[in-house]
Amino acid sequence: MKILMVLALPAVRTLGAARIQVELADSLRARGHEVDFLALPDVYPLPPRNSVDAILRAFPRASLPQLKRMAPSYDVIDAVEGCVTANKATLGFDGVLVGRSIGLRTAYERWRADAYRRFPAMRGRLLGRIPHKVRRRYRLWEAHQSRAHADGFFALNAAEGDELGTVMGAARVRTLPLALRDDHRAALAGAAQSRSPDAEPHVVFLGTWDARKGCYDFPRIVRALQREVPGVRFTFLGTKASSEQVLLELGLESNSHVHVVPHFAPEALPEMLSVATAGVFPSYAEGFGFAILEQLAAGIPVVAYDAPGPHDILAPLDDRLLVKLGDIDALTRTLVAAVHGRLISPEACVAHAGRFRWDAIALDTTRAYSAWGAPS
Repeated sequence: MKILMVLALPAVRTLGAARIQVELADSLRARGHEVDFLALPDVYPLPPRNSVDAILRAFPRASLPQLKRMAPSYDVIDAVEGCVTANKATLGFDGVLVGRSIGLRTAYERWRADAYRRFPAMRGRLLGRIPHKVRRRYRLWEAHQSRAHADGFFALNAAEGDELGTVMGAARVRTLPLALRDDHRAALAGAAQSRSPDAEPHVVFLGTWDARKGCYDFPRIVRALQREVPGVRFTFLGTKASSEQVLLELGLESNSHVHVVPHFAPEALPEMLSVATAGVFPSYAEGFGFAILEQLAAGIPVVAYDAPGPHDILAPLDDRLLVKLGDIDALTRTLVAAVHGRLISPEACVAHAGRFRWDAIALDTTRAYSAWGAPS
């Protein structure tokens, strides 16, 4: 089978959203399929300068000439939601056109609308709101077009699958999780083995520092946990925000028990997780949650809000790890229990993470392609 992956990002493993298709492509190739990419740098070298430019230079429009030239050579076009808005006739393509969620745009937009009401700081300046709102609406239109023209669509979690099945029909939707590469999972498991049984309480957050991931909740989380667990340490990994910004928004001018790492090399993650005894993930909207899976693979129980994605990962392991969205008190109580080892064991976390394998997901992916009309 010859497959073209389409995404409006550089096709690199260091970007969480792009990582989905890059690692899946590796597993598909290992099964004997040919996989190529049409990605952001192939279409234009410089990103849009602002919201208006983003609409004028939208990826589906800018990539269309190249996609039309390439499409006839492939059996499957597998595109991230919103990246292909043309129908197959326009593309001159008689293969299988597939859409793929990396976090469903409609679900994220519902979260954003609610967050704007609760967090006025997110709204920005009045003059900047109009082009930003137009761009958001345009991205939703792109998403709806990509769904309308797709022969099939991959959802990341059960809630997404239900939503897409309602509008597209269940036969056109498959819900598939994400996974970890075997070598990465093994390195993370090594971190679990190297952790001392009497390690000091140490909580890690792995993710960007933004409202969707819970940055407005963290000041209360950190203060409450410091009261309940004296001497507890926090590490914030991959924030993309500076240590100064994170500490300022936490209300801490400096704190030897709070460490911020804005960026890190992927191969450094196992060692950085080796000191952690619990993880926290207060995300309000998530497609899946690579960060949760990586921490589980390192033997770290993760306490999270019960959002789609985290629910699909953690509920089968131990539903005590999930708390109601926005319930900071419940999150803190559960995190205290996790820090003290009163919930799931590190060994159970590692074993559960081992269920999420790219080779199995690649097989299910090709079966879905075939069900939607691709050659076996």
